[in-house]
Amino acid sequence: MSNDNRRSHYFLLRSSKTQKCKKRYNRVLTEFESTTTTVIILLTALIVFNTSSASWLLTRCGLNEPYRVLHLSTNNNHVYLSIETKSKIFPTLIETEWPTTCVRFPIPKVFPHRSFHNTNHHRNCRLIQQARWSQMDNFQRLWVMDFDWSAKQNNCLPKLLAFDFMRQGMEVLRIDCHKFMKIKPEQLLDIKLGPAMGKRGMEQFIYFILAIDTHLVAYDIFEQKWFRYPLLSKKYKDVAVSLPVKPRNVAFSHQKEILIADEDGKLYISNSSEIVNAGLQLKLLGSLLGSVESLLVDRNDMFYAIPAFGAVVRCPRKHNITAEDNEIIYLTTRNIKQIFFRTKGSLYFLIDRWQED
Repeated sequence: MSNDNRRSHYFLLRSSKTQKCKKRYNRVLTEFESTTTTVIILLTALIVFNTSSASWLLTRCGLNEPYRVLHLSTNNNHVYLSIETKSKIFPTLIETEWPTTCVRFPIPKVFPHRSFHNTNHHRNCRLIQQARWSQMDNFQRLWVMDFDWSAKQNNCLPKLLAFDFMRQGMEVLRIDCHKFMKIKPEQLLDIKLGPAMGKRGMEQFIYFILAIDTHLVAYDIFEQKWFRYPLLSKKYKDVAVSLPVKPRNVAFSHQKEILIADEDGKLYISNSSEIVNAGLQLKLLGSLLGSVESLLVDRNDMFYAIPAFGAVVRCPRKHNITAEDNEIIYLTTRNIKQIFFRTKGSLYFLIDRWQED
């Protein structure tokens, strides 16, 4: 496999610094062409960087086989890649960095180190089998979802791990998820850390969206307890009864509101403080363009991907959203796995494909 084929690809969709980038366009193009094959397309107020990132050359951490990225999370300049390999014996959580210059590219490494990962076909369920998600909380703890890679031999239970960067990445928590997640890995649709709560500014809940389930599953970090909240909404004006909602994605506004996108492309909202054991009452905000992936909330806008169409969509954060309010800002033939914010005003997407020999 050549180095060019083993890069992990990401793409920049928009930037609020459009005018600044216009002035630097020629210099940036020259710098990138000297290091890797790059295409930069300028579309009025939309900047699209179709960039193969040499910073994610995973051969540098010993990966010499086909792989794909399942999930990506960021913390300042650090990037955490949950990867899947075809051999199933290479570590599945990689730490790297965004390049700060076009010349020097950081070397990726296995996180926290290889001894934490199952690297042979003899099962040790204490080790990480298949990292599928990660996110850093406000207390500098990296939460990792480890879900067994073998659906046929599902003999290692799914677990949550927390690594404390205040203690040099030490594992500080290990939580068994099997009681509330009797599902296959592909049925885990979304995971998010909830908004910061109280004066300490610490996230209290981790939320899970499971396929074919009308509940919002939550783990309370403070109390170390699990909860399943029924999701209910008065979907139709003519029907007074609250009906169950089948969620697909969850996101949070800056006002700590919970936003739920369902399987039918409807968007709902509720105040996170209104969660009770009896259920979470949702208010219908409007219609999206389809079943969404990777819902994000900005100050005034929401962004989401529709993998079936290869579309990235922006819509205003308001009540009574109609189809006309949804603006397609990018179309691609690639399968979009995830969209994410990098720096203020910048939106990226990650493609889902095997990096082959």
